Amino acid sequence: MNSIKARLLYNVKDYVKDCDDFTFCVDYHGNPILLLEKKVNGKFKHEVFHFTSDNSVININFPEVKDFFSYVQPIEDKWLFVCGSDEIYENNASVYDSDGKLLYTFKIGNGIQDVQTTIDSKIWVSYYEQSDGDELNCFDIYGNLTFDFVEFVQENNRIIPFITDCYALNVTSKNINVYYYTEFPLVSIYESGEYKLYEELGIRGSNGFAINDNFVLFNHDYEKKPEVSLYSLSNKEIKKFQTIDENGKILEYDHSKGREDILYLVKDSEIFIIDLSELEINNNK
Repeated sequence: MNSIKARLLYNVKDYVKDCDDFTFCVDYHGNPILLLEKKVNGKFKHEVFHFTSDNSVININFPEVKDFFSYVQPIEDKWLFVCGSDEIYENNASVYDSDGKLLYTFKIGNGIQDVQTTIDSKIWVSYYEQSDGDELNCFDIYGNLTFDFVEFVQENNRIIPFITDCYALNVTSKNINVYYYTEFPLVSIYESGEYKLYEELGIRGSNGFAINDNFVLFNHDYEKKPEVSLYSLSNKEIKKFQTIDENGKILEYDHSKGREDILYLVKDSEIFIIDLSELEINNNK
């Protein structure tokens, strides 16, 4: 099997050494965000490190809360925190200002798989199978529902398969891309309401992907780490690669996330990237 090299972006060991757990997120510019969690006196203390485009790191501490947060995203000049638990909470989304002060809360459903915001303040939320019936929704900054995937499918004569479990979400500046169970299609939805449906990909169980106009780079099929699969949108060909680090060592990454044309691979405290725009295959379509 051919290999594909992942580039080390950050080693965040010094940032996460004092926390109980941390979650890796990505903003709408492709900048990494670390959400740190520490349990203090039965409550949860959260801290954010935001790695910005100018190579600076913004650090914000937030007050203790009774429930842990699973996701964090910037929205306008504020911060959106979401608890993605299976349990149904009255309000599981919280908006804080840049100083860490809670402004307001709202409900966006349980069983959340991923949350990605856009530069124009849209909140895209995907759900897994144990949710209370949602599949893919979009909310405004105040929690008002602006897009419902079920209604979208019905409006398009049910040509698009319904989502049972939304395995992977990638919100770009051009469209919203989802890959999901049970048939594992890839659906790209545009602002105009138009869509593209890619079926029978030959890839099952991936939970993260990068995408551009020509290719999709999926992470492993179910447990086939450390493989990634490069899928051509034009001729539907698949090429599989083994992931390696810059020293040529096999990269057994723990989990991954895609945003725009970059696939982020996380191994312990190290964050690697594979950029579709840097792959030689991208110039030989």
